[in-house]
Order: sequence, then structure tokens, then C-alpha cells
Amino acid sequence: MVKIRNRAGLSLIEIMIVIVIVGVMITTATITMNKASNYYRLRSCSIDLSQTIQYVRQYALEKNKMFGIKFDADSIIVFQYDPPDTIVESVYHLPSNISFGVNDNVNSGVGYITPPPSGIAFNNEKILAFPHKGVTKGVLYFKSPKESRALAVNSLGYPTLYIWGGDTWDEQ
Repeated sequence: MVKIRNRAGLSLIEIMIVIVIVGVMITTATITMNKASNYYRLRSCSIDLSQTIQYVRQYALEKNKMFGIKFDADSIIVFQYDPPDTIVESVYHLPSNISFGVNDNVNSGVGYITPPPSGIAFNNEKILAFPHKGVTKGVLYFKSPKESRALAVNSLGYPTLYIWGGDTWDEQ
């Protein structure tokens, strides 16, 4: 008499193959999400900086007083220019992995302004907004571990965003 085995389950090798495939998929998704996260963190930082500069310019016009932006190591502070400076509000803290400065592969600045070690190419590391006269112009450099960006501000207070393209700054 021949016994027929009823094989209704999965073998250990089949289960292990499925676990390995799922593990590879999860690892790939995690790496992709980290890259996207850094990109969007730097992108949102550049948008927030642009909006803050425009906000301060508008505030100076509305209040008919001088206002400014000070840059600390990891934050941006809006103040009313009335020595000693009166802090209006702490506007923005840089996200994690974002800092002022440029990466090592950057060898030139935007326009004629070479990136300083601090990443802040404004007089006294401040942007001042004058009522009915514009703002101090300069360039703010900031970076993530793999990308450098620059925010150039003209005398009217309009920011222009640049991204380091490997050999030149590309306007965005």
C-alpha cells in the first residue's frame, strides 16, 4: 500500500526566500525615503527662507521702521532695528542635517560673492529691511550632506534660489 502525503503547508526554505525578498524591498524603500526626505527638507528650508525675507521687507514697509534678520548657527531671528536690536520673534530653526555654508565640492560663489565659511554673505551677517528703500543685498548659502543651495537677495528684497549643479550655480 502506497501512502500519499498531503502537502498543505510551506517549507522552511520557501518561507526564508519570502522573508529575504520582503527584507530587500523594505531596505530599498527606506533608502529611497531617506534621499527624498533630505531633498524635501532642503527644499522647504529654501522656501521658508525666501518667505521670511519677503515677510521682513513687507513688515518694514507696513510699520515704516527698519527690521532685519539675524542668522545664528541654526536659527533665523527677525528683529526691529533699534539698537539694541529688539527681537520680534524667532522665526525659523534649520531642520536637522541642514546648516549654513557649502559642501566641499563647491568651488565658486553666486555672482561675485565667494561663499564664506559661515555661509552668510551679508554685511554683519544680517539682512536689514529699510522702509521705502529696499534691503541689504547679499547671498545666503546653506547645505545638506549632499546638496548646496544659495539664496541671493537683491536690493529690492527679492530672493533668487540657486542650486549647485556640480560646476556652476543653476538658477531655480
